[in-house]
Amino acid sequence: MLRTILKKRAPFLLALAASAAQATDNSLPELLLDHFLHAPLYQMSNPLALNHYQRDRTMVVGNGRQVVSLYRNNDKYGFITVAAGREPKLNMFELRGENKGVALVLKNIKICLVEGADQAPRWSGNQLRHSKRQPGKFECSGQTRGSLFQPQSGMPAQLGYYYEDGDTVLFDKSRRRLERIALQIRRQFRNAHQGGSAVING
Repeated sequence: MLRTILKKRAPFLLALAASAAQATDNSLPELLLDHFLHAPLYQMSNPLALNHYQRDRTMVVGNGRQVVSLYRNNDKYGFITVAAGREPKLNMFELRGENKGVALVLKNIKICLVEGADQAPRWSGNQLRHSKRQPGKFECSGQTRGSLFQPQSGMPAQLGYYYEDGDTVLFDKSRRRLERIALQIRRQFRNAHQGGSAVING
């Protein structure tokens, strides 16, 4: 019986035991999940799905450049990743036009929410390795094709020249939520630079 249980959990334990990873109580993934659950304008289904999973453990891999938070729901796995490239930058904008609220623009930072995988990802070499059979459903920021926002939302186009393809954009009515996320990003990625804020009309 014990052998059967260990066999079923082996892929998950393998991911947690990756030599490149270390455990952490990092709250960044939970702050992001809360943001995506409550902020308007998004067209995402994974945040709601992951909200029914049980958070298992958060790891920092890739020489501190990627945070991976693992979730499990019976035989399904999910995870939230935040990966920083070279010279990550943060800028916050107050929007007063079509969408009134606050936007946090992240350069060289990518966020992914994944649910429905048949096993947890493994850190191997210098990247995460996902299940080849059932890697799960991915919803990622910073894509040149597609967007996490609703087609008619006006985001991120409302940011104008403050936004470039490949940027991660978070929009919220709550400035406090985005400020907490920005703070955790700066704490996690020490080389992240936060610029000044600006007001965008129109």
